[in-house]
Amino acid sequence: KMGRVGFRIAISDLKGNIINKLNGEFKEDINLQDRLLTLKNNILKILKVSKVSINSLLKVICIAPGVYVEMGKELKWVPYNSKNEHYDIKVFFRKLFNKDININHSTKMSLLSEKIIGKAKGFKNAIYIDFAYGLGCSLMLNGDLYFGSQKSAGEIGYFYSGLEEFNKSKIIPSEFGNLEMQISGKALQKKGIEAVKKNKNTIILELAGNSINKISAKTIFKAALLNDQTALKILKESFRYFNMAISNLINLLAPEVVIFGGGFSNAGEFLLTFIKDEIKDKVLILPRLEVSTLKTDASIIGSLYYLIDHTDFLTEL
Repeated sequence: KMGRVGFRIAISDLKGNIINKLNGEFKEDINLQDRLLTLKNNILKILKVSKVSINSLLKVICIAPGVYVEMGKELKWVPYNSKNEHYDIKVFFRKLFNKDININHSTKMSLLSEKIIGKAKGFKNAIYIDFAYGLGCSLMLNGDLYFGSQKSAGEIGYFYSGLEEFNKSKIIPSEFGNLEMQISGKALQKKGIEAVKKNKNTIILELAGNSINKISAKTIFKAALLNDQTALKILKESFRYFNMAISNLINLLAPEVVIFGGGFSNAGEFLLTFIKDEIKDKVLILPRLEVSTLKTDASIIGSLYYLIDHTDFLTEL
C-alpha cells in the first residue's frame, strides 16, 4: 500500500496468511518518482529477507488512494501527485515484477476487509468512509463492492454543499474536492493552524509540541477530547458539511451500516458524537453507524483476499 506519508508491504501464502510485512515512511516533500523507487527498494528488501524470489510470486496488487479518470492510467491522480508527474503506477510495477499488476483503491479494499472480518460482516449494503489526509468512500451493494465506471465510484470528496459552490467551482482531478476542503485531515490541519494564529486561548499548539507545523487532524481531536472549545468548534463546523453529504448518500442507497475508518477512527466512539445526533432526523432510515477497529491493516487484509478471490488456481498455478 502506498499512502501519502508511509507505505506497507506484505507477502502472503495462497491461503492469505501473511508471511512477512514491512512498514515505512517516505521522506518529506518526496515526489512520485522517488516514492516508487523507495517502494521498489523496500519490496526487494522484504523479498530477500523472506527468501522469496520475484519469479515465485503468483500475483501482485498495489493499493493507494487516488482518482481513476483516465483509462489505462490507473491511479494516476493521487493526493501527493498534484503536479501530475506522468508516472503510471501500473507500468512501473509491471516492469519490476514482469507480470500483470492489479491496481486497486485502498478505500475499496478496506471495505472488503470489513465485509470479511469487520463491521460489515453479515450485511449486504454498506458505506465505508475513509477519513484520512483526504476523504474517501466505498460502497457495497447487494454483497458486492461497487466500483463504477473506470473504478471511480465513491468520490465523496467532490460533493457540492450548495448551489453557489456548484456554480463557482469545477472538478480538477489532481486537486482536493469541495467537501475535502471542509472535512479531511488536510482541512482540519489548515483550520487548526488558522485558529492558533487567531486565538491563543487553545491547547492545540501545546499538543503539537508548540510547533505550528506539527498541527494535524489528530491534534484537533486530542484537543477536542480535552474539551478545548476551539477544537470542538472546528470539528462541529467541519462535520456540518460531511453530515449533509452522508445524509444524502444514506437516503439514496439505504445502507444497513455506515463504517468510519481511516485516521479519524482513532478517536473511537467520540467520532460519532459529531455525526449520529446530527443526521438522525435527516435520513429516512438511520443505519447502524460503526467505527472501524481494523485500523492500518484494513486495506492490506482486503487486498490479499481480493487477489485470492480473483485467482483461478486450476489454470494459474
